[in-house]
Amino acid sequence: MSTDKTKSFSFTVPRAYSVKRIIGKGTYGVVCEATNVKTKDIFAIKKITGAFEHTLDAKRAVREVRILSRASHTNVLNCKDIFKPSSFSNWTDLYFSSELMDSDLHKVLSSSQPLTDDHRRFFLYQAVCGLRYLHSAGIIHRDLKPSNFLVNRNCDLKITDLGLVTNRPSTLDDDQTLYVQTRWYRAPELLLGNTSYDASVDIWSLGCVMIELFFRKPVFTGSNYVSQLHKYFSVLPLPTDSEMKLVEKKKALEFLRTLPHPKHNLKSFFSQHRVGVTPDALDLLSAMLQFDPAKRITIDSILAHPYLAPYRGTGDESLHTSPEPLLELSYEPYADKAALKHIMFHEMLRFHPDAAADCGYVLPDAVRGVCEIANPGICKRLQAKADHTQSFRMKKSENQKSNLVSLAPSPVPANFPPDSVESKYSLAASRVCESRKVSVSPPRSSSSPLNEVSRASSPN
Repeated sequence: MSTDKTKSFSFTVPRAYSVKRIIGKGTYGVVCEATNVKTKDIFAIKKITGAFEHTLDAKRAVREVRILSRASHTNVLNCKDIFKPSSFSNWTDLYFSSELMDSDLHKVLSSSQPLTDDHRRFFLYQAVCGLRYLHSAGIIHRDLKPSNFLVNRNCDLKITDLGLVTNRPSTLDDDQTLYVQTRWYRAPELLLGNTSYDASVDIWSLGCVMIELFFRKPVFTGSNYVSQLHKYFSVLPLPTDSEMKLVEKKKALEFLRTLPHPKHNLKSFFSQHRVGVTPDALDLLSAMLQFDPAKRITIDSILAHPYLAPYRGTGDESLHTSPEPLLELSYEPYADKAALKHIMFHEMLRFHPDAAADCGYVLPDAVRGVCEIANPGICKRLQAKADHTQSFRMKKSENQKSNLVSLAPSPVPANFPPDSVESKYSLAASRVCESRKVSVSPPRSSSSPLNEVSRASSPN
């Protein structure tokens, strides 16, 4: 591992990488450009400092990495590697790499780069394809905004920043619900405090992004919840009486009834600001920005809309069909920050299968259950390796004991006949000396007749 310092940020990356420059930073991470010194390939490396210090931050990191490492779609960013730590016990900062993109949609819209309606259609088409792929896997992004669409010089687009994703219609028992979506792109049901929502919140956000493609700046820029709703309903129609029934909180409903009728509709709003827009674009925007989530256009219908017809069939319109889910969250209610660190380590093992031994890693029984829910295959493999190691050690120990026993001289039984000993010795010695033409006689026993004769004839 090597440590590169870029301005005020330090990156500890494998020696195969050379860090070039910082290309982005936010609340939850810093991204740099890096080159593989051997292959000369260029990557983006994201560093999340203290990734496991807080449970909520660890959940975000795990969610993002689990999606990025499993996603297989042209318009969704893909994780190329999760860097192996020097040891599990000292692992604090998370590093993972992905393909490098030149910029993001927010920077493009803020620049002087000319944009035609073809650019807008192509960007929106790719965003819809990527979002459709996520929705087909049952995933709600929950934080769509221009800065979370990465783009490059070819106008290719990829959805990123998946730390707030979920795979279920969320309720207030989800500890991330209060943090979803930047306010300017947040759906009305969230602003009004409804206790549940579904994938249609992404459609609303995408509608806000689409308007921004025309105006090249944020349009609904509320400073708080109340201000944000005023911004929306100064252009969009107020909810009908039947739609008002969807509002769950009494105070929120009373607030909606006090709002004045909008001074503009979408068409006059564009005209007032002298922003050109086609009838097809207005129709699609109106369908995406419906107050009632059930009336909001679906992601499939957006793809089939006439506004995107010129690009239909030109990109990656695939759905998620793998039996492996893109996101598994059933473990989260049982996972504290310590367990989440183990789960993230298991994600790293998908890229470095043999890293457990290098990092001195052992899966403790205390977190085994939650880890088996999150990554059953990895846990099974770790257990198999542990069993194999234990079996190897036991066999080695048994062999060592066996060798010690074989090296010790075998005792002669007390009732073993002496003649047998002599005959065995004679036979063995004769075989050894036969080639030397040496005649070998058996050893004389102390009780042999010769000894007795010698003792008898010896002087006193």
